[in-house]
Amino acid sequence: MADPEKLEALFRLHNKRLTPTRKLIYDTLASSDEALTMQDIELLADGVDKSTVSRTLHVLGSIGAVHRITDANGLFKFAVTSFEEGMPLVSHIHFSCMKCGKTYCVESVHIPPIHLPDNFKATDYNIVVTGICPYCH
Repeated sequence: MADPEKLEALFRLHNKRLTPTRKLIYDTLASSDEALTMQDIELLADGVDKSTVSRTLHVLGSIGAVHRITDANGLFKFAVTSFEEGMPLVSHIHFSCMKCGKTYCVESVHIPPIHLPDNFKATDYNIVVTGICPYCH
């Protein structure tokens, strides 16, 4: 969803303001071909401190603009959420390369619905496949 109009519409839908800092952090994630850690975002978004990055990622996540991934090493990484027919595409796998440590969204592989036993309610899930990415192969 790197389309600025869609991002603005998403903010309006959730009655939030799209501040320059929020847009900068979103654009930083959108311009990357891999999921980024908070530290990566701090380095790439010049002049934005750690607490601002954290708060901004929380806002972006709460409206569905970005999603959090726990990679194979247990690190939290963030990526822009893609949209399909206006709906967030969150049911996809992630791939974590054991050589370079990069984590990628693999949106072409959808996760089927997960049916839990009665009285269990899923609020989130994260499927990470580990291996060697095409760049390290």
